[in-house]
Amino acid sequence: MNSRNRCFHVGLALSTLMILAAGSASAQSQHPVAGDTRLVNAVVASIDGKAITLREFEAYENGRGRLLPVDQRRTRDDMLHGMIEEALLTAEFQRQQISADDEDTQYYIERVLEMNHSSRAEVEKALSEIGLHWSDYFERMRFEVEKLALINREIRSRVHVTDEEVERYWKESAEHDRPAGIDVSQIYIPLPEGADPSATAAAHEAADAAYAMIGESGFATAAKTYSQGPTAREGGRLGSFQHGTLAPAFEEQLSGLKPGEYTKPFEEAGGIHILRLDRATEEGGPAELDDERREEIREKLYDELLDQRLKRWVDEDLKKLHHVAVRLDRLDELMRRPPGNPTEV
Repeated sequence: MNSRNRCFHVGLALSTLMILAAGSASAQSQHPVAGDTRLVNAVVASIDGKAITLREFEAYENGRGRLLPVDQRRTRDDMLHGMIEEALLTAEFQRQQISADDEDTQYYIERVLEMNHSSRAEVEKALSEIGLHWSDYFERMRFEVEKLALINREIRSRVHVTDEEVERYWKESAEHDRPAGIDVSQIYIPLPEGADPSATAAAHEAADAAYAMIGESGFATAAKTYSQGPTAREGGRLGSFQHGTLAPAFEEQLSGLKPGEYTKPFEEAGGIHILRLDRATEEGGPAELDDERREEIREKLYDELLDQRLKRWVDEDLKKLHHVAVRLDRLDELMRRPPGNPTEV
């Protein structure tokens, strides 16, 4: 895939970094009865007549499958369907001659690490705790890049968000009818207690970079890139507040600002903050939908529709091209039979 055509939808890849927090929570294999070849060689699924045995499935469970998104590894059934989906997509990559080289994969990993405020060392540590290596992660991320290329080719052209859908979402949101007061957004970069001078300097450098990015790309983009606050992915929007209810230091910093203006980085309560005054009014009522918020809503709706369309394409359209049979539910039946029963599953 040519590097000039990089079109990475980072949101779809963020879940692959969940191993940092939940790697140990993946579905655990229930090993077959020792010496019982019926179980070892039992067929748990097939794709176009090619069998997936229990041995192969358990190897996937305890290996590559542990890098699946959390919702695909809660149960063995989820894990098996994740394995099948990966096999179907891989077949589609081959059919459409889609491949990602090392350069594209490395570029993608760097963007994901940046968005998650993480590092290769942290990922390698998390991988080692679940018995995997950086090469396992690298190949999983190569798969993600190829998946995004396939999405760009097959799905994106079918997803559209109309102005009417944006307006409807806005009118149904809690933001539409606002009480008297102010709306505030925040970029937050923590200062760890007892941090050494280099860590403190790095935090201030990040705050300065965020401040510079606001002028270049907008507050929401800077918040999504640098903020470590709980609303970073929503562009840093903290919400609505009555006058005088914020911390005194925040009230002081916001004093004198006009809607759309923002503060310089300042330290308060163990962190560095940049605040933007989004709205200020003495009377409640319907709020006006500004261009920045309109585009944020459009992006949010687009991402939701893209995920829905991708799921439907994999679950319905793609499976029409292949014959998929899942037989995991019959494994329990075989395990209840005494050894020596030659009946196959």
